[in-house]
Amino acid sequence: MSFSKNTLIITYKEAILLKAFRYFLLAYTEHDQAHCQTAMGVLAANFGGKEKGRQIGFSMLRVLQEARYARTNHFVFVTPCCEKCSYQLMDCERYLIESLKHVFGHDISKAHVPAMLLCEGADTDKFIDSVVKLKAELGIPEPEKTKSKPWHIFRKNKNIP
Repeated sequence: MSFSKNTLIITYKEAILLKAFRYFLLAYTEHDQAHCQTAMGVLAANFGGKEKGRQIGFSMLRVLQEARYARTNHFVFVTPCCEKCSYQLMDCERYLIESLKHVFGHDISKAHVPAMLLCEGADTDKFIDSVVKLKAELGIPEPEKTKSKPWHIFRKNKNIP
């Protein structure tokens, strides 16, 4: 199977987070609807209950707020209410998911590029910090620290002068 270079492959967990992010963004635009509760329900159903879903939801809102503070323009996103439309990714969503993927994959240095595009060139430190806190809420473990092996081992040889 071949994919175009514009294709972004995401995991099930990232798809659930994207759906919840979209509901939170929809809540900013349609104040009379209960989109925040829908997002919290999606998170509770997929991440271990009401309390855990609420904690993850608040961390996600922190991520969105930091990105919103850094941006000067509005977010462009796909509505989560349309099943066919939700298979598309807008640029803002792509940068958000790419930042998450890099932070979740323990490569924060690579996360700064899509974060900078998402934040429109503004400071990304607060945004990245909020994504790191979201990673902690999701329970994604830090990589194990292993002792690095030397590339060459010098041994004392009594036969060599």
